[in-house]
Amino acid sequence: MWRSFMRMAWLFALYGGIARAGGPNPVSDLALPEIVAVSANAVFGQIVQAGNGNTANLQQNGDTNNAAIIQPGDRNSAAAQQQGSQQYAFLQQTGNDNQAFLQQTGTLNSASVLQSGNDNTSHVTQNGAQNRALVEQIGDFNTAIVTQYANGANAVVRQYGDHATSTVIQY
Repeated sequence: MWRSFMRMAWLFALYGGIARAGGPNPVSDLALPEIVAVSANAVFGQIVQAGNGNTANLQQNGDTNNAAIIQPGDRNSAAAQQQGSQQYAFLQQTGNDNQAFLQQTGTLNSASVLQSGNDNTSHVTQNGAQNRALVEQIGDFNTAIVTQYANGANAVVRQYGDHATSTVIQY
């Protein structure tokens, strides 16, 4: 399982250019509560959870879509929906009570959400082709919203600290 995750991280680094590989192995002593995954012609879909009360929902429609949700901690919630082809999504939440929502429609979109801390929220919506988004939040009570209805748009949100809010809208 860890080898599959590392392969996914390298795919992101190669194709999306925004994910990171490495770090400790989150796979040992896993509890896998509340997991829903639906795929059609998907190359890769993986959910890894450790802790209590986590929920994850991964829905993929189309060809060669790739997604991973990693959630160590308690009461984290993540949902990723991919419609189209060659989409790349990576959601990682470390801490407690975090929420991440990602929706991709189109072709060759890539997004990474990395949240470390407590009570952080991210919403990423991509519709079009070749859009890229990175959301990195380290701290507590942060909110990031990225909306891309375009082709070739790039968004980077980095929030370090507490109680920050960012909104990026690209048409």
